[in-house]
Amino acid sequence: MIKRIKQTASQRIKRTNFKALVFFLILSCIVWLFVQFSMEYEKQYAFPLSYINVPKDKVIKTSNLDTLNIRIKESGFKLSWISLVNKNLDIDASKLDQFGDVLLFDAKIYTPLIAEALTVASQDIVLLTQQAQLPYDQKETKMLPVKSGLIIAFAPGFETPGVTFSPDSIKVSGSKETLDTISALYTEKLVFEDVAESLTASVPINTKNLLDVTLYQNEVAYTINVDKFTEGKIKVPIDIINVPDDASISIFPKNAVITYQVNLAEFNNVNTENFKISCDFAKRKEGNLMLLEISAQPEIVRQTRLNINKVEYILKQ
Repeated sequence: MIKRIKQTASQRIKRTNFKALVFFLILSCIVWLFVQFSMEYEKQYAFPLSYINVPKDKVIKTSNLDTLNIRIKESGFKLSWISLVNKNLDIDASKLDQFGDVLLFDAKIYTPLIAEALTVASQDIVLLTQQAQLPYDQKETKMLPVKSGLIIAFAPGFETPGVTFSPDSIKVSGSKETLDTISALYTEKLVFEDVAESLTASVPINTKNLLDVTLYQNEVAYTINVDKFTEGKIKVPIDIINVPDDASISIFPKNAVITYQVNLAEFNNVNTENFKISCDFAKRKEGNLMLLEISAQPEIVRQTRLNINKVEYILKQ
């Protein structure tokens, strides 16, 4: 009897089409999933926020609004896709209204942007956070002059009347304590060799030691003005000062030679009347000597020096 039952069961199993059974089982699962995902659901999401264009004179404190909580009503297919989307909403802080020491965030304004990012209709989004206040710290501001970090080696006979920067000062912001320790901004170091012509380009500001300081501009334009210089010599009479009214003084020599450098284009504009050499009788030295100094010279000359630094004097009674 038992043997007959086993034989019958074995025959039925052999007649069963397992491939068809598996196919219909998988198909049933797919249909069930399709039906479930086609239905509408509501789900809450925390939409990440990031703040851009924060005014340079403000620092947003640790924000209580790093995410925007929203609820979306959509099909299961759509909600599953949204779960895979890694989107951030950029908040332009420069466009937020200011009230006292807070910035006002109105979430309703950003609903169309959220809808566009998630490819859903705006009416399917419910904002769980309507408005928020973003507290901020107000920074101090200060204008700082720009100083040169350029290292320039000129070709023989060439010099510069100066390096100019545009702008020549930059606005910065930071805490008062920090800004009080900074008196100037320096450019990054650039090295130039054998310079024989004027140069113009831009150079970044060196920010290595500017911790917690915000620059409103990170680079400046520089101009290295280069001129051809030549050396000149000119004989100038020596003037004696602080001589007593009842004294008569004679000096030797009565003239000294000044050696100077001048822009080649200005060479013919230099003459004796532009210079003055003086010796001070009140500061006379032992041995009937007085020291010489160049007490006046034109602005167009540089690196002046005298061929002698003292004269002998004779006091006549």
